[in-house]
Amino acid sequence: MSVGHVTLAVGADRYLYDTSTNALVTIPPMACEVLEDWIRLGARRTLRRMAGRHPAGELRKALEFLGACRQRGMLRPMGRLDFLDVVRTSRLRRLYACAPRRVTLGVTERCNQRCRYCPFVAVQGGPRRPVDMTWEIARPSVDRLLVGAPPGSAPTLELFGGEPTLKWPLVEQVIDHVRRRWRRRDVQLVLYTNATLLDRARLARLVASDVLLVLSLDGPGRVHDRERRLAGGAPTHSRVLRTLRALRRRHPAYLRRRVQVHCTFGLESDLLAVFRYFSRPAFRDLDITFGYRAGGGPENEADLARHEAQLEILDRWHVEALHGRRAFHRGLYASILGASLGGVLFRRVGTAGTVAHPNRACLPGQRRYFVSGTGSIHPCEHHVGPGSEIGDLKGGIDVARAGELLRGHAQLCNRMCQGCWAWRLCSHCFLHSLDVAGRPSAACKEKACRIERERIRRSLRRWIRIWAAEPRWARRVKGSLRWLEAHPDDAVP
Repeated sequence: MSVGHVTLAVGADRYLYDTSTNALVTIPPMACEVLEDWIRLGARRTLRRMAGRHPAGELRKALEFLGACRQRGMLRPMGRLDFLDVVRTSRLRRLYACAPRRVTLGVTERCNQRCRYCPFVAVQGGPRRPVDMTWEIARPSVDRLLVGAPPGSAPTLELFGGEPTLKWPLVEQVIDHVRRRWRRRDVQLVLYTNATLLDRARLARLVASDVLLVLSLDGPGRVHDRERRLAGGAPTHSRVLRTLRALRRRHPAYLRRRVQVHCTFGLESDLLAVFRYFSRPAFRDLDITFGYRAGGGPENEADLARHEAQLEILDRWHVEALHGRRAFHRGLYASILGASLGGVLFRRVGTAGTVAHPNRACLPGQRRYFVSGTGSIHPCEHHVGPGSEIGDLKGGIDVARAGELLRGHAQLCNRMCQGCWAWRLCSHCFLHSLDVAGRPSAACKEKACRIERERIRRSLRRWIRIWAAEPRWARRVKGSLRWLEAHPDDAVP
């Protein structure tokens, strides 16, 4: 059996990530050098093999360190993982017995913009499937969510596009149906919009109905307008700012409480310019979120190197702010940190079991689903192509079909993820395993796995740099060897 681990060099120091416990610890150079022999041969044979090559005292200390790691649950052989448990029929039926808490309506696939990275609207040729949702589709979609959600349960209903405000009468009908017909003030209504078509009357209606407004703004004008332009080619940055200024002037409390600005960036984006832009006083009281956009091909090495260098600069600014040497928007930094570190930042430190969920993929349609303009139900707004249907409004979720969609991915994981050091930090959903025909593909998964493992390595190195730069924080950090000593029940089987 293999031992899940990876060693990383950051500056002059060496670090060990251990899959068994999800811990990340500093490792002495000598321990790093003899690690593979120690795993393969054991302490005694390693000591005999290395005798005379290294100072005896250093060698003993290195072996003692590795032994201490194992006593705390680290560096233990990985048993065979069961990725198929979640897709067993009896378990699936129990999981799907609960009603979803979040439904997204594909109000329209038309859009007045031609964003270069949008999966719904191509740069050339316009919408791929110009489907508009009707009230006959929207109403039963809303009713299905609310019938299964008792008062006070706070379900979420999202209005998505395309650009949903192109179907403003339908947006108003949905809002009225929830707030007046059902009288459900506990329902979280969310409108995703590019903010270019929101006039004074529409904004007033959204405020009065307490709709959470998610506006797309990708940074300063030169960054935003490079990616997000109208169908005719006109820039959109100034239009988004006009909407934000109108909200600040007429509805300041709503702006602070119920408006979220979402910035989407890629490896080629000027992250420092984006950070400086949203650090301005005009954005200080706003909720800013960040998300990476997935590339359509292999990562560009030059863009990747530039992006990593910019993240390192942000880390340095953060450390300087901790020591009081510069002003710094820590909330904004934390949001970027969550987007760039992902599973590393939020990982659970503790012993892994033998039952593994396939890459933390969601169960299609179990907690949330997407309703297309034709009334078919799909796992989410990112997976609406032919063959991804998991039900319809008449019959609801087809548990067998939803399980089939995930089962192909779980079977690949059961075959390809055994012994992988990165499986606890991997965030691939079944989308990454599908070929162009929507079928699970080992070749597609393997390509995605190579990219994901490198992404996790980069994230671990970033986390280490942040950790090592602030010694007071390092003594408290979750997952250090000292933390494991203080929480033995979480680390030792």
